[in-house]
This record gives sequence, C-alpha cells and structure tokens, in this order.
Amino acid sequence: MTAAEIQLPEPEGAAVPEDDQEMTFFQHLNELRSRLLRAIVGLIPAVAVGWIFKKEIKDFLIAPLQPAWEKLNLPGEAVLRFAGPADAFMMYMKNSLIA
Repeated sequence: MTAAEIQLPEPEGAAVPEDDQEMTFFQHLNELRSRLLRAIVGLIPAVAVGWIFKKEIKDFLIAPLQPAWEKLNLPGEAVLRFAGPADAFMMYMKNSLIA
C-alpha cells in the first residue's frame, strides 16, 4: 500500500464554521493585530500581580538554596550573586512574567 492509497477519515468536528469567510492578507494582519493586543492587555494585570509579590516569589524559588548550601558544608550564608547591574531587575521581571 502506498501513501497515495491511504485515505484518512475526516476528523470529527472539523466542519467549517457557518460564518467562515475568505480574508485578504491585510484582513489577516488586522485580525492578528487585534488578537495580539488582546493577549497583551490580558497579560499586563497578571504581570502586575506578579510584580507586587516579587519578593515572595523570589524567596519561594531560592528556598531550597540554603539547605543545599548547608548540606554541602559550604562556608557562610547562601546568597544570590548577580553578574551585572541589571541582573537583579531582570530576575524580578522574568519571575513576574512567569508567575
């Protein structure tokens, strides 16, 4: 049997919606623009909440560091060290975005 002879069944629920219509390239771009705008507007409040709780999120994420530090018998207290001046800010931004 060759690939040309194999006929796959149509998936259920794959019917074309009644209001489906062909769109031009620029209509597709407008649709993409509106969906991206809605996604960003929905993401802003979530990031704001993550930013409000940034210290708690950081403390939660680095909580396993101190026990691991002590288990390895390393001297001093476990602290985060940042290589650049913007690294701490970027850590908070990434945590807020992911949270």
